[in-house]
Amino acid sequence: MRRVLRYLGFAAFYSVALTAGLYLTLPTERAKVALETEFNARQDGENPLTMKIGELDTYWLSGLELKDVELTGQPTVDADGKVGKAERYLIDAARVRASILSAVTGGLSVGFDAEAFSGTLDGTYKAEGESKDIRISLQDLAAGELPMLQRTTGIPMQGTLSGEVELTLPTGKLSESEGSVELTVSGLRVADGKTKIRDTLALPEINAGTLRLRAEIKAGSLTIQELKCDGKDITVIVEGKVRLRDPVESSLAEMTLRYQFKDAYRSKNEMTEALLGKEGGPPGVLDLDPSVRRAKQPDGFYAWRLSGPLSKLKFDPLSGAAGRAPARQGLRNRLR
Repeated sequence: MRRVLRYLGFAAFYSVALTAGLYLTLPTERAKVALETEFNARQDGENPLTMKIGELDTYWLSGLELKDVELTGQPTVDADGKVGKAERYLIDAARVRASILSAVTGGLSVGFDAEAFSGTLDGTYKAEGESKDIRISLQDLAAGELPMLQRTTGIPMQGTLSGEVELTLPTGKLSESEGSVELTVSGLRVADGKTKIRDTLALPEINAGTLRLRAEIKAGSLTIQELKCDGKDITVIVEGKVRLRDPVESSLAEMTLRYQFKDAYRSKNEMTEALLGKEGGPPGVLDLDPSVRRAKQPDGFYAWRLSGPLSKLKFDPLSGAAGRAPARQGLRNRLR
């Protein structure tokens, strides 16, 4: 027993000395360059982001801390060929810490947290063989600063995002994932009166209230259980599914979008009256567009079919009764 304990003591001392040595002698500048190079090399989409780390340092015995991380995209080009500003996103600080015990047993367990996008997030990442498990908690993130949200919608927005995301990938692929999503965007405001939506009109700011999203993921298919907001200026309802793919921007959507502007927004100013028209009066400029006119329903809602990859959503009007609330069954039939 003494001999066994002696050998165990030698092994423990070696492990501690090795960890301490790595911690004290880690070439942080080289590690920073390696992380930047690895991240940038993986950006193979149409709108790649470039990462630049301001400062990298060790964090406890098995972690790293990154500060002043900047993500920069490519300059935008509008329909008229005018070059705009490049996307720019900032992460104030992020920390990643691996579990030594998990590494000893052959797995990988990482905890992380960050102050980013004017809020905080934390979570865990676990991997064992091909299986991966991800848990993320979001608190008071600024919706208008999130890269994925801005790229998917293409609409300026403001609001505070909070919620939970749980995802299990049995084979490491999004196409076979399981999990759930519960997110809330409070104080949601859409448009800014300057940016053209889908390269057509620059709508005045819209008070959309609180947006709630509940979704279930089974066998790589995300089914929307609730995606709705009912604010002072507008009501929005989204239904449907998203087939998840790697990378997530290539995931395929099959959804319906229904929205209705309220009288408070129609009469907000002369511009909204001209665009949307007065209740019971002649149609506004917006309804003169053939696609928009086909999307308008008898109940006052506009209904659209959203399809294709998330990075390039295609909007097609749902004509007449096809876009009404009972259209859920028709959408299900198409998804089958």
